[in-house]
Amino acid sequence: MPLVIGWLLGPAAAGLFSLAQKASVVILQPSQMLGQASFSIMSQLLTKGYIDEFRHTVLRSSAVATGLALVAAVADRPVWRQAASPCWAARVLSVARR
Repeated sequence: MPLVIGWLLGPAAAGLFSLAQKASVVILQPSQMLGQASFSIMSQLLTKGYIDEFRHTVLRSSAVATGLALVAAVADRPVWRQAASPCWAARVLSVARR
């Protein structure tokens, strides 16, 4: 995909796309690891018939995830807002042109 973007929009755009793609991997990796770890616990709870504990675990996990997402959304200068700012994009483009 970066090759197509580079061909259509130039090397600076391909660089920005590559940077955004790497950032998304860094953001998604912890959630994927937690999902894999919690799957085995939740499947054990279900197979042993502990429905109430399963519900409690799901609700607690959802509450923690929602809380973390809200904290990230209302943070003073979140990374995604800084990365989307025109000043930051202009700096990246000026470095890419050198």
